[in-house]
Amino acid sequence: MASDTPTSEKLDQAASVFDKDPTTAERLYKEILQDDSQPANEDVLRDKEVALVKLGTLYRDSRYLSTRTMVHRVFLTFIFDDNLGSMLDKLAQLITDSRTFMSHIAKAKTTRLGELASLVFQVLTLITLCPNLLDAEKYQEALTITQTLLKELKKFDDKIILTEVYLLESRAAHHMHNHPVAKTSLTSARTTANSVYCPPTLQAQLDLQSGVIMAEDKDYKTAYSYFFEAFEGFSQSAERDNRALSALKYMLLCKIMIGTPNDVFSLLSLKSAAPYMGKDVDAMKAVATALEERSLDLFKTALQNYSGQLQKDEIIRSHLSYLYDTLLEQNLIRVIEPYSAVELSWVASEVGQSLQIIEDKLSQMILDQKFCGILNERMGTLEVHDDYSNEGICSTALGTLKHISDVVNGLNDKAAQMV
Repeated sequence: MASDTPTSEKLDQAASVFDKDPTTAERLYKEILQDDSQPANEDVLRDKEVALVKLGTLYRDSRYLSTRTMVHRVFLTFIFDDNLGSMLDKLAQLITDSRTFMSHIAKAKTTRLGELASLVFQVLTLITLCPNLLDAEKYQEALTITQTLLKELKKFDDKIILTEVYLLESRAAHHMHNHPVAKTSLTSARTTANSVYCPPTLQAQLDLQSGVIMAEDKDYKTAYSYFFEAFEGFSQSAERDNRALSALKYMLLCKIMIGTPNDVFSLLSLKSAAPYMGKDVDAMKAVATALEERSLDLFKTALQNYSGQLQKDEIIRSHLSYLYDTLLEQNLIRVIEPYSAVELSWVASEVGQSLQIIEDKLSQMILDQKFCGILNERMGTLEVHDDYSNEGICSTALGTLKHISDVVNGLNDKAAQMV
């Protein structure tokens, strides 16, 4: 069948085989949903809406698909940006009409039918929609959904689901750089998980997020411990979990950030790390080598050669930016350390940075008291001093002032008595 068939014609074709050939109908509906060759006008969006609902109906009527699988397949196939609300309503109706859903409802108490129906649909929507929104970088939408669901889910005693929702809320908040909310949600997730048996994979996810939050607080040693636990959890999964590679990379990142790049190579020699060797690990090794050599040039080369591995991961990118500043400071200290006065242009050439960057960085370091010095912009030089202050002189001066103050106070007291 031609791939350029208009969506309306494909709808007719799918309708004609809906009952006798569901597999062909499913394929046609998916082709309509995934077809981006036509302009997204009102007619095309309407056809895609019909295809989505029909696909949901097809899954509903299939006795081999669970309700969760039905929703999962529909959402993974297509997510509407503008008509998502109406789509959820229609899919909710499909779920409540499904055999699987009704079999669960039949087991519940009559007085809680409405609550259970609402809960089941909300949970299914969450499990499918929120991770996809996070992957699509729609963090505000994901955060809004989790916060809405938490209000409803707290009415029910399902600790595992609550843990998953808190964890998703923490991830969404972290991506939005809302550190307090991310930390609070993670604490709630861990507290909830501790009250019940937590599946190993979910525990590994909690450990991974805990490591991320600890790393944000610059507590890299604690973060490493969490990442190690996450790596162990994901590695023991029956199927290979890509999150194990992420945990391994973050373990290496922590070793780099605490200034022990040699440990990176020791970790990679372990048997458990062997299955994950590749370009991602090579990127972390290149950064570790640059730090070991205290070389900005090697660091920049690593960022260029492995931009896909180092720049696309938001967590690694943010911490390497901090590491770059630290490495630049170390190089500047090394260059200016032997001198009492040095030309700024020469310092810039030695560290391979522009004069403006060097001036700004040295000014910041002086303000942060990383070293004692004065920038002489008129002469274009940096004057370096040994100490910020002579503590002995300051102590003597303060002592003298205190004695003078005591004498003055004593004279005032005597004058007051004479009056």
